[in-house]
Amino acid sequence: WAGNAVAVAAIVSGIGALGGWTMICAEMPYAAAREGLFPKAFARKRGDTPVFGILAATVLASLITVAAYSSFDHVFTTIVLLSVLTAAIPYLFSAAAQLYWLLTHAPQASRGRFVRDVAVAGTALAFSYWSIQGSGYQTVYYGLFTVLLGIPVYIYLKRDRGEYGEQAASAPAVSPELPAPSSPAPKPRGRAA
Repeated sequence: WAGNAVAVAAIVSGIGALGGWTMICAEMPYAAAREGLFPKAFARKRGDTPVFGILAATVLASLITVAAYSSFDHVFTTIVLLSVLTAAIPYLFSAAAQLYWLLTHAPQASRGRFVRDVAVAGTALAFSYWSIQGSGYQTVYYGLFTVLLGIPVYIYLKRDRGEYGEQAASAPAVSPELPAPSSPAPKPRGRAA
C-alpha cells in the first residue's frame, strides 16, 4: 500500500508542478518581452494568457522529446536536470548580488538582522552552486550552451531599440580616472606596409 500511496502523491505533485511550470514558461518570456529583452511576439496576450509563450514552450519541449525518443528515460532525466540548472542560475546570481549588497551597503543595519540576512544569502548561494554542480558535467555543458544562445538575441534586441552600440560610441576616448598622455606615442621605425 505504501508504494501505491507514493505513486498517487507523485501523480498529484506532477500535475501541480505541470501547471506551475506551464505558467512560468509563459510568464517569464512575457515579462522579458515587456522589458524589451525578448522578441515582441512573447509580449502579446489573448485575454490574460500569453498564448505565444505557452505554445513556444510546448512545441520546444515536444521537439526535444521527439528528437530523442529512442531513449526516453535519458531524455526525461536530461530535461529535468537542465530545467533545474536553468532555474538555479538566476538564483545563484540573485543570492550573490544580495550577499554583495549586504556586505557593501547594509552594515548599518542591526547586527542580528545583518548576520541573519548574510547567513540566508550565503546559504542560498551555496545551495544554488551545489544544485548546479550536482546536475553533472554534461548538463552544465548543455545549460551553458543554452544560456550562451541568448546572448546574440539580447544584442540583437538591444541594437533594435538603439541601446546597444550608442553607449560605446558616446563613451569618452580617455577614461576620466587616467591622465591624458602628455605626448603622442612614438611612430614605429622602418617601412610602412
